[in-house]
Amino acid sequence: MEPAPRSGRILSAVAHAAERLLSAQNPRAVLPDVLRELGTAAGVSRVVLFERTNGADTDPHITQVAEWATSDLPDRSDDPSVHNLPMTASGFGRWLGPLERGEPMVGNVGDFPPREQAALARHRIQSVAVMPIRVQGRWCGFLSFDDCSDARTWTDDELAAVQAAANII
Repeated sequence: MEPAPRSGRILSAVAHAAERLLSAQNPRAVLPDVLRELGTAAGVSRVVLFERTNGADTDPHITQVAEWATSDLPDRSDDPSVHNLPMTASGFGRWLGPLERGEPMVGNVGDFPPREQAALARHRIQSVAVMPIRVQGRWCGFLSFDDCSDARTWTDDELAAVQAAANII
C-alpha cells in the first residue's frame, strides 16, 4: 500500500487541527501541537503563526504568536527578529500587496530578492509557503511553512491544503 500523498496528509492534519481549535477552551494553548501536526504532515522544518500588528508608523508589523520547529532548529521565542517586525523596513514590503489580497508568497529563497534572501537565510530557510490569514476580508497575519533543509516545489494540492490550515486558524 502506497503512503497517502502529502496533500492528503496535510488535509488530515487540517481536519484534526480544526477539531482541536474548535473544542479548546483556550485555542492559543493548543497552537504548538496544531503547528507540530501540520508541519509534520507538510514535511517542513518549521511552521510559524504570525499576527499583524500596527506599528507606530504606517508600516504593518508582524509578531510571532506560535512556532513549531524540528529539534535541530533553535527556539526563536525570545528572538527579537520575529517580534514586532516592520514589514517594509525589514525588507518584506513586496509581500504586503499579495498578503493583503489573500495571495500566498511561495518559493525557493534563492529566487527571492537579495534583501529577502538575507533575512530568510538568517533563519536557515531554503523555501517557504506563506499563507495569509484573513478575518472578515482583512489581512491579519499569516502561517509560514518553512523548509530549512531543501529547496522544494509546492504542488497546487499542497498549497490548497496549507491555505486550508491558515483559513481554520
